[in-house]
Amino acid sequence: MASIRSSALCCALLWLQTLPSAAESQLKLHAVSEEWAPYSNADCTGLYWDVLAAIYEPGGVSVICEIVPWKRALYWVSNKERDALVGVYGSRKEVMLIPDLHFCVDDPVVALFLRGLQQEWRGVGRVRSGEAAWIRGYDFKQWFNPDIEPVELESIEQGIGLLVRRRVKYVIDYSVNIRRAMQELKLDEQNYKSVTVKSGEKLYVGFADNERGRLFEAILARKLPQLYESGELERIYKKWGMRPQWRHLRESWPQSAEELD
Repeated sequence: MASIRSSALCCALLWLQTLPSAAESQLKLHAVSEEWAPYSNADCTGLYWDVLAAIYEPGGVSVICEIVPWKRALYWVSNKERDALVGVYGSRKEVMLIPDLHFCVDDPVVALFLRGLQQEWRGVGRVRSGEAAWIRGYDFKQWFNPDIEPVELESIEQGIGLLVRRRVKYVIDYSVNIRRAMQELKLDEQNYKSVTVKSGEKLYVGFADNERGRLFEAILARKLPQLYESGELERIYKKWGMRPQWRHLRESWPQSAEELD
């Protein structure tokens, strides 16, 4: 695997050296993600986009950002209609290229429910069809009974509305999304409880499985360790008020990352 990655990197670097200039080549990375503040804001600011800019723009690659619903973003990159999906799990390697190196660890996934009314959390194995709701396209079903069918949502606010009207028992989402939605809706947190369904997982930039995707993957493999060592990754995390996850990136990267410095 290391030799394959190294060969891809060499080919990518040779290709970049043949480009006459950044202006003439107009090489653009078309990247997509959903809105997920402060990682990926509606105006294409956020941790994700600062990291991508730091990886690609110094080498003359323009990053073109699009914010769309998650299911559409996943479809576009899986079908090679865009170059990269930012913030994807490693489990998506069957439909896109997932690099060896992750750049972030996401927030834990939690279940939000109303206090009382005998709705205490009894574990993922006890959740039945129609009781849990989550955003359409989210890959949460893998942690539950495979036979359940969730209520699919367009937004977390829609899910909380269903919860308040007792149309569902649980809303499943990332803790940062739950907190943001409750603050925006001005809900009394004393009326709700939440439990961790799944601790945070590694997040990757997934690339289209084609020549362009392999090029962009190889650039990331070379540049991301450099951002770590220079302290630039730390600066970006601090800018967005993130916990110091960068300190744990290197220790969880595969050994082959050492060869790319």
